[in-house]
Amino acid sequence: MDEKKFKILADSGIDIDEALRRSTLMDDVYMRIFFHDNIPCVELALRIIMNKPDLTVKKLETQYELNGADKSRSVIFDIYAVDGENTEYDIEIQRGSSGAVPQRARYNSAMLDVNILKAGQDFRELKRHESVVIFITEKDVLGDGEAIYVIERVNIKTGKLFNDGTHIIYVNASRNADDTDLGRLMHDFTCREPDKMHYNLFAERARTVAEERMEKQMTEMAATWDRIYEIWTKDAREEATKLAERRAKIQAKRRDEQFLLNMINNGVLSLDKLSAYSGIEPEKILKFAEKKGFNLQVD
Repeated sequence: MDEKKFKILADSGIDIDEALRRSTLMDDVYMRIFFHDNIPCVELALRIIMNKPDLTVKKLETQYELNGADKSRSVIFDIYAVDGENTEYDIEIQRGSSGAVPQRARYNSAMLDVNILKAGQDFRELKRHESVVIFITEKDVLGDGEAIYVIERVNIKTGKLFNDGTHIIYVNASRNADDTDLGRLMHDFTCREPDKMHYNLFAERARTVAEERMEKQMTEMAATWDRIYEIWTKDAREEATKLAERRAKIQAKRRDEQFLLNMINNGVLSLDKLSAYSGIEPEKILKFAEKKGFNLQVD
């Protein structure tokens, strides 16, 4: 999920942390956090799905963007991986059926190939770069009740494989109770609780994500309290300053009034003299005199 979409989600009032806590690997945001820079877990998943126990992953990226020709549609792969035999993988995790239509598999497969050959290279170079598009879907998108569907191009006349090096695989995550390696993997993909996961690699990663989330929460909470303290102390300082200023003004006013009262009691009733001696504006002296009931001489 890009930053713009994540901000929209955050601004919507949804509790993102609670959403992550309730998420499984079938959920977009959590899946990308889980697999980010996580070659061992991607490697394990591919070994099981591809039925290749020795498969190794040498390159991994989540949210991998590929741009086609000018004005053509770009794609962003959930997980992009390259194994030790230079086979490229696009792994898409799909809850809804609409995101796993055959036409999308076709387009993604083509996009995996589009940047492999350089200008002037022979097409047969593609033999060294097979491509696999894998859709892991929450429901049985193809509808035949199978746990996994392997789609290949074939010569319809002879039934022989075309062997062009492209492969499309659909994995049905609803078969998560099967007593097979794939069934156990799909169980872990749809499981919220690390302690109930079959594969230790997945369980440990889920715990790490939870711990990182908690650590992030604590860091954010500490930063929040620091900010609250900063605001509070700033407000307290400002309030103390204002209070001191108010007290100083009140004391100064009292001193001025006492000075005027002493002057008047000693027979000084001239407004000009009172203002000159006290340094107080004539208007304020008049208000004070009126309040106290004195009649001043105005020159």
